Amino acid sequence: ELVYYDIQNPAQPTLIQHEKSISFEKARIQEDTLELIRSQGISFIKLENGKFHPLKKINEAMEGAKVYEDKIYFSNSITKWYGLHVYDLKTDTVLKLDDAFDKYKSHIGAADICIREDLLWLVGQDEVILYQLQGSSVKRLILKSHNTIFEPEVIAMLDKNRIVVADRNEDPDEGFALHWIVYSDKKINTSVRLFPKKGIVAWQYFQNRFYFVLLSKAKNRNNYSFAIWQPDTNSTKEYQLPTLACEEHFANGVCGVFMEKQKGYLYKNDGEILTITGF
Repeated sequence: ELVYYDIQNPAQPTLIQHEKSISFEKARIQEDTLELIRSQGISFIKLENGKFHPLKKINEAMEGAKVYEDKIYFSNSITKWYGLHVYDLKTDTVLKLDDAFDKYKSHIGAADICIREDLLWLVGQDEVILYQLQGSSVKRLILKSHNTIFEPEVIAMLDKNRIVVADRNEDPDEGFALHWIVYSDKKINTSVRLFPKKGIVAWQYFQNRFYFVLLSKAKNRNNYSFAIWQPDTNSTKEYQLPTLACEEHFANGVCGVFMEKQKGYLYKNDGEILTITGF
């Protein structure tokens, strides 16, 4: 089931009426569009006048897609959808914009896409590609290889030239990393912030800071902490949450975070919502 909460009245969740058969692994909100990410596709639901309306469901093994100005830009590593494509919602047509494989033999697996103004970022496992939108076409500005990011997800655009990408990984034994990617002087530069022996289960960018819920393990117990990262100074503060320790993460652990003013709301897999302050 897909529900949303009024933060002022979290005890009364509202069910979003959508396809009864839909199943998804992850949901995220990008501006006024809700993305439901599945192993075999992505569904888009647009918020208009306080109601949710289905936009389009792409039934392919989708790695990255983004709705922008009545179009869906997407990428896929299977042969049929190599490179960057665009789906026009008005004309119900698909057009290939760029095939990065032709010249660079790139691997755009597990890609994510973000767009602001006239720039489109395509972040793949092994490289990042920056495009300039030009009406119904794109111009490839730069392609740069980077260390492998197995599950890249753009968690924030600080502006059109700066993005932050998370190497999403809940397994504390493998750790996770944040990649701060900047386009300047026709070059792409990347700095990495590593979190060894920590898994990441939730994050939010709020008021120029990143807020994370981290997972670690000790003696068959799942332990959680609340971390704040300021990218401009690369400084981090971390607060332990010992009262949330549990044996079964997917049954009783933390799965989400929401920041508002000087409060943080933690969502648990069992439906409980907790408030944290004093940070």
